[in-house]
Amino acid sequence: MRASCGIQQAKLLVKEQELLLGMAPGKSKYAAQGMVAEVLYNARNPFIRKVVIDKGLTQGVRSGMPVIDGSGVVGQVTNVGTFTSEVTLLTEKDQSVPVMLVRNGLRALAVGSGKDGSIDVPFMPVSADIQNGDLFVTSGIDGTYPAGLVVARVSSVEKNAAYVFAKISARPAAGVDNHRFVMILPSPPSAPPRPETKEEGRKPKERFKGKRDAGR
Repeated sequence: MRASCGIQQAKLLVKEQELLLGMAPGKSKYAAQGMVAEVLYNARNPFIRKVVIDKGLTQGVRSGMPVIDGSGVVGQVTNVGTFTSEVTLLTEKDQSVPVMLVRNGLRALAVGSGKDGSIDVPFMPVSADIQNGDLFVTSGIDGTYPAGLVVARVSSVEKNAAYVFAKISARPAAGVDNHRFVMILPSPPSAPPRPETKEEGRKPKERFKGKRDAGR
């Protein structure tokens, strides 16, 4: 009996090592900047897809940071304590990620279905070139997830000419429901300020000119 338990523990350790190697430098371009954390338990509410990890404010974790495993996006940090943090999974119904189809660059929005661990891809026209097995990665335009992270693979495409949009479902690439270790990535840098228009550039000078004339 003890020998059997030892074999099972050894197999578990091998799996964990494989997961960590998947996030090691050279395997992922983001790994060098990330922080490995252990999943402690699921959130108490059984109707919300969240997990609690063993890193918090003390380790520099902040709300909004992306969380991945060796296969893809897990979700993002949504609540931070002193020593632990809560991660909302990608499949939760209030989670959305701008994505891009690897095969043809088509942009879309991946939205957690909140059920059976799947992801919906709404508002895609029936004419869109999307097929079963297509891979979605983060597009990086939301300022939360860096570009190029694997998100999900298309599992179902239903097109009906009677409707404007196709019904598309996908399965998350990450081990959303069975991972033990994850990696927290730093938040992407904020977007640069938008360019100043010519009219906006003139206004301060015009106001200054008016004050100068008034002084005369």
